[in-house]
Amino acid sequence: MDSNPATIGVVGCGVSGLTTSIRLLQGGKKVTILAKEIPPFTTSDKAGAIWLPYKIGPRNKVLSWALITYRKLERLSKKKKTGVSMVHLLRKGNVDQDNWWLEDLNNKLSRPIADVQNDAESEYQVRVPFVDTPIYMHYLLKTFNKLGGKLIYRKVRNLYKLQKEYGTVVNCSGLGARKLCKDTKMYPIKGQIVLINPVAGVDYIADDRPNRELTYIFPRSKDCILGGTSEDGVEDQQVDEKTTRDILMRCSQLVPQLENVKPLRVYVGIRPGRPEIRLEKEAELPLFHNYGHGGAGFTVSWGCAEEIWKLIKKMN
Repeated sequence: MDSNPATIGVVGCGVSGLTTSIRLLQGGKKVTILAKEIPPFTTSDKAGAIWLPYKIGPRNKVLSWALITYRKLERLSKKKKTGVSMVHLLRKGNVDQDNWWLEDLNNKLSRPIADVQNDAESEYQVRVPFVDTPIYMHYLLKTFNKLGGKLIYRKVRNLYKLQKEYGTVVNCSGLGARKLCKDTKMYPIKGQIVLINPVAGVDYIADDRPNRELTYIFPRSKDCILGGTSEDGVEDQQVDEKTTRDILMRCSQLVPQLENVKPLRVYVGIRPGRPEIRLEKEAELPLFHNYGHGGAGFTVSWGCAEEIWKLIKKMN
């Protein structure tokens, strides 16, 4: 058993677990990730990962975490082989209700996030980071290894026993926290996406206007993501063919040149839903939690990792 009280054990190897582990390694800590799935087989690898504070709380903390992440991803976009790029996203939605984060971040970024806003049309364009997940998750794992992190394939069944092995544990188990922590606030959110061959001239679009299914189009280096669904309480990981046809239809209505495109692959991922992210230290133990990010794990990943680092540093 590869355990050491001087080593921090991190549970989970999705975007939250890897990002948190990298930040701890950069802070001089020894880190071992324990996970039953690693890239490219995590839920994070299936995400259509664009930076957007979507259905996530608590709002006051999310703004801080999202801002830290925005700046970090913006820096990474200038490096090769990270899979991060800065894109212009056209978002169609209820501007008055959905942009609670927009004004605050505009005031804090050196370059405003909103380039165009059109209240009359209920749409606005924002400059945000986009993450090509197959490339980015590989980059994170490679960075973790370069910094000296260790990885153990292991399904963790008891956090408290693990804490006795490692001394300090950070729980980034996503939906797995429902059982590990007996957290009744956790719930599954089913998401289905369709991958197609790249289509020239297609822009980044997200449409979540009221009384409509969430629809988005995200071009990537080797394919294009068409989405999607957001089904609260649904944990079935089977591809639904009717949903696939519906996604293709909705996306072609937004961008007519997508009509008659053929799917390359269809993915289903189960997002870890929770009314608010749980990021805290347990009262009597060096056991920390960082889970419940819903569909915005990439959006707050580096900010949450920084918060965990501060809590651990404060404990020491």
